[in-house]
Amino acid sequence: RGLDACHGGLRPSCARAAARFTHADGVPLDYGRARVLAKAGCEAGRQDACRLVAEQHARGLGGVVDLGAARRGYGLACEAGDAVSCVASAQLLRAGLGGPAQRARAIDQLQRACDLESAEACEALGRLTEAAAADPAAAFELYQRAVAGHQTACEVDDEPAACLALGRLVREGSGTAQ
Repeated sequence: RGLDACHGGLRPSCARAAARFTHADGVPLDYGRARVLAKAGCEAGRQDACRLVAEQHARGLGGVVDLGAARRGYGLACEAGDAVSCVASAQLLRAGLGGPAQRARAIDQLQRACDLESAEACEALGRLTEAAAADPAAAFELYQRAVAGHQTACEVDDEPAACLALGRLVREGSGTAQ
């Protein structure tokens, strides 16, 4: 259904079609086709398609690894409000992968993700703030937000990675009463 709509010119439907080819959902697994469809969906403004095409470029699914394209896709999805893409974008920006290192922009992307309730982003921001020794109170507040987010993900969503992250922060005393 999404594939017919995408081919019929309804480009937002391309995101659904791309996901189907990525996960072999009623169609054969075809990363190359998924990448083309995801790109069309991203160009239509679908954040999920931008994230998908970025992941495909970052991992080389359906073509060669292209970290510049991954960085652009994650950036677009982040601007559209996808916290996971903000974190991925920030990692590429900080490391200078797919283009020159842009620490200030990476911090902006992490702040956006933290504001979108990403515990991972709040924790990363806390670590950067603490490392810069700029504002210990701000770092503590960011860690507190990370602790709260990891705790919710651990207890409510039963996410093992969040439980591990929470345990690490508690052990370090980051964001918790010492």
